[in-house]
Amino acid sequence: WVEHVPLTRIEALDPAPLDTALAALEGTAWVCFTSANAVRVVADRVAATSGGAPGWTMMSPLAVRLEAAGARVAAVGEATALVLEQLGVHVALVPAQHDADGLLAAFSATELCPGTRIFFPAAAGARDTLTAGLTARGAAVTEVPCYRSVADAEAEARLATLIGEGAADLITVTAPSVVRGVAAAVALPAARNKCVLLASIGPVTSRAAQVAGLTVACEADPHSSEGLVLAIERWCAMAVRP
Repeated sequence: WVEHVPLTRIEALDPAPLDTALAALEGTAWVCFTSANAVRVVADRVAATSGGAPGWTMMSPLAVRLEAAGARVAAVGEATALVLEQLGVHVALVPAQHDADGLLAAFSATELCPGTRIFFPAAAGARDTLTAGLTARGAAVTEVPCYRSVADAEAEARLATLIGEGAADLITVTAPSVVRGVAAAVALPAARNKCVLLASIGPVTSRAAQVAGLTVACEADPHSSEGLVLAIERWCAMAVRP
């Protein structure tokens, strides 16, 4: 039995810096997307400023803009790549390890000439792993925060109720922002002093959980939605053993 409780919602930031970066896209060698949310925010903005409505077709305004600029596209993982491909965007690079560290490592295996221009539309407060790493390799990185994850108090209260009722044997966490939502739910009276076990999508999220004092029961390997499902299946198989 699965209960879907989104603990965060996505809010686009002031579009002016994004508009500026998109206007200067020509000559950019790579555009890096580290989440499907970043893809959606950028795609909607390109559509809105191209005279089209937000949303996508097989040849979206984003695909047209990237093709015209001659920019190659890198995606942090298969889920992000799928959203791009649904927009008609060709994804040239997907790392084997689906996080910023994996994407940085994948770039280190390619030729990055000094001054190579890279555009990185990011979440507000994102780790600087990719930008710092690529800059250290001589790339000229334009990182533009274009959205943020906002806590959903109603969802936190809903999760706290489920925990208090003993209806949440395992809670999936797919980002540090989700971990913060779980921690907030656990602190509510309805869930206080209840045991909480987490299924984490990867090491970064697991570290956030540990810092928050939460217990990670299993971790995805590979660090993807598919890997998370497999990790949960393995955990469930062990949990029901006599």
